[in-house]
Amino acid sequence: EEDLSYFEDDDEEIEAYESGRNVREDSVNEDWSGFPNAQDSEEDFEQNQSTENADEYSPSISDRCGILVFWLLLFLVSWQSAFFVTDSAVEMLLKFLSRFLGLLGTFDENGIISRLSKRLPSTLYKLRKNLGLLGNDEFIKYVVCPKCKNLYDYKDCIQNRDRHLMEFCHTFEELCGKDLVTPNMHLHGHLKECLLDYGPFHSFWCFSFERFNGILGSFHTNNRSIEIQLMRKFLSQTKVKDFEYPEMFQETFLEFFEGSHSSGSVKDTQEPIKQFLSLRQHREISIKDLHLCDWTASDDIVEMSTFRDETLDTDDLTALESVYKELLGLGEGTFLEMPHTIAEFKSLKVGSVVYGSSQSQTTRNSFVLANWAGHEGRLACSSGCNDVRPGQVISFFFRYMFYFARVNWYSVHPERFSHGVPVEIWCNSFDLFGPACFMPVQ
Repeated sequence: EEDLSYFEDDDEEIEAYESGRNVREDSVNEDWSGFPNAQDSEEDFEQNQSTENADEYSPSISDRCGILVFWLLLFLVSWQSAFFVTDSAVEMLLKFLSRFLGLLGTFDENGIISRLSKRLPSTLYKLRKNLGLLGNDEFIKYVVCPKCKNLYDYKDCIQNRDRHLMEFCHTFEELCGKDLVTPNMHLHGHLKECLLDYGPFHSFWCFSFERFNGILGSFHTNNRSIEIQLMRKFLSQTKVKDFEYPEMFQETFLEFFEGSHSSGSVKDTQEPIKQFLSLRQHREISIKDLHLCDWTASDDIVEMSTFRDETLDTDDLTALESVYKELLGLGEGTFLEMPHTIAEFKSLKVGSVVYGSSQSQTTRNSFVLANWAGHEGRLACSSGCNDVRPGQVISFFFRYMFYFARVNWYSVHPERFSHGVPVEIWCNSFDLFGPACFMPVQ
């Protein structure tokens, strides 16, 4: 009869871990020597100190086994976070791998399999412990901001915002009547109590983020101490992203971690953030220093229509050459070989925004506002103009690692500000053709 006691040797530690009690250090019965995060590493330390030349140091079999186990544990934690795998499933997988490798190691007690089985944890608690995921509360930190002028008390801020919300609700009721007061306005009267009871982390409820509630609901729990389990998963996933991967075996294992940092709605939310961070440099740069930014095509730009081959005439090539010189910081005497053929598109998707043209089925998303065009078709950087102008996109095309939009800019009306700011009047006719008609897409 097979002995199944191997699967139940860590029940006491698991119960202590779930209840929040401290587990005695001597309860860990595996041999963790050689593991990168292990505390008992005097033997490896002395061996490294005895090496005369660090460049000629060759990792021992023990070190390689420890690093291999470290890669395996990193993958398990990342895999659990990315695919919402339950703790019990990971626990069973660890126990099976530990027992399977242990049985294989009995064929050769001094072999590699035996060394790996001794270093592989058999419980989720030991996995998190040796990856450093059982530290102190990471939220108890204080950040010093040198530009802060004043310090505000959290409760005072809540009282102040609650007073303004109540004034808004009473004023709305007086002006519009009780029949038009919505349930969301009624909830404004309870925001202060919710923030005081649950803290700022409960603020997602204040604005009815049903999508965030759905993300929280996708996590698997055992319906006991749900808030502790959610916070534990949140902290574990955050720490896994900050791990420094070992240099050894990176070529073999690193591809499994490239897409595991985020998935689903969280990943969809992060893409516009990445796009905004990449565009911030272009928005803050001066119009005269265009060559200091990277205008090449990025992964955020997606072609939304099939392309067709078009031909540029001599005037188009001359104007486009001037744009290239400004974007690349080239002098006027630089000669550029400009082929006549381009790949033209009707629409492009930049991040999460779709930009159309006059050739699209609808022209509503073909109008743009940009600080690019100057006077009489010249570029704003060469004409000394620094003004946002409206225009209509005619088409998009790709050429030499750049996406361009062919834009017709509306002419300036003599009574542009006659109705007062911010209302502006522009002519319904377009400006002269020039280099400003070719604008890079970012």
